[in-house]
Amino acid sequence: MAKYSVIIGGILSTFLLSCNRSQPQPDLYQTIKDINELQLTEFSLTKTVTIRDAYDEDLENEGEKENLYTYVKKISHAAEKKLKKGNRVGVYGISRDYKVSIDLSQLTPEDIATSGNNITLSLPDVTITALGDNLQPEVYHERVSVWRSDIALAEREQIMRKGSKKLEQEFRESSDSIYANIKNQARLKAKNWFYTILKDWGYDQINIQIK
Repeated sequence: MAKYSVIIGGILSTFLLSCNRSQPQPDLYQTIKDINELQLTEFSLTKTVTIRDAYDEDLENEGEKENLYTYVKKISHAAEKKLKKGNRVGVYGISRDYKVSIDLSQLTPEDIATSGNNITLSLPDVTITALGDNLQPEVYHERVSVWRSDIALAEREQIMRKGSKKLEQEFRESSDSIYANIKNQARLKAKNWFYTILKDWGYDQINIQIK
């Protein structure tokens, strides 16, 4: 988060200097639009994923509704367990990085309305963008019995991809509204940022909206 605070601070200083009251008033629309992307914050999410034998997964799914498929699966896994000795378990932490920003290149002349010292600014909504998968997991625990094969790199990469997709889904659909809260906080930050700019330029009545 500190990284983007520096970026925002730098943009703010440049903007205020270019909008100094002693200078002729710049094209406010073009000046804001030229910022292009206003980066508000960044954050990371972490999820724990596990590699284990298929028959061990049945222990975690005992509460699921039983049907023909789950019954056959459990019978098959029980047979597999009798044929194998020992076990292999890997527990890993995966992370996914995000940025929160506003695409100011979408701004239109109609989004800025001025009347004397009054101004209304309508901003594009904030967006949350994933910066990519981190396929270098943090190893929390690995246990492989001496007569079992090691957990291969391909297995780790596969569980990382699955876990990353699951993490993204859980984040977007989070019941505790993490996704909505982050967007709301970013909207407030953007409004405060532009309020400071416009106040310094000399506007007294400032109305900032998020479309």
